[in-house]
Amino acid sequence: MIETALFRVLQERLTSVHRHSGALEVRIHFQYQSETVMLEMRDCGRGIPTALLNRLREASSEAGVGLAGMRERVNELSGKLEIESDGHGTSMRAIVPLPAIARSAETRDCRRFVLSAHAELMAGNFTKGASVSHSEQLASR
Repeated sequence: MIETALFRVLQERLTSVHRHSGALEVRIHFQYQSETVMLEMRDCGRGIPTALLNRLREASSEAGVGLAGMRERVNELSGKLEIESDGHGTSMRAIVPLPAIARSAETRDCRRFVLSAHAELMAGNFTKGASVSHSEQLASR
């Protein structure tokens, strides 16, 4: 369930970057720790205007369908979605606590998520405390 939710957040974020940011590149960072997983996505696009960003940060705000869906997926897992933006781009982090049963399963589910998200990036072992970064080129418009 965690891996599916994070994959969908990643998928929606890439769609959002393509539609709104004007960026040609996205940096994706996935980190698995003993009690949490963190998925961070950063683009170097035009950013979100401050007034809109403040409204988007409010949990009760009427956000776009994509952001609302991402927020809902992360909230269902007792996680949090953080958004930072300026004139140099936007960064979004999904931080999800791992339930005890997932922690005892070591990295199996997280490895499956990362491999499905970007298979060629993950050649080799992925262990506790490890992090993965990747820069994804978007197709030019």
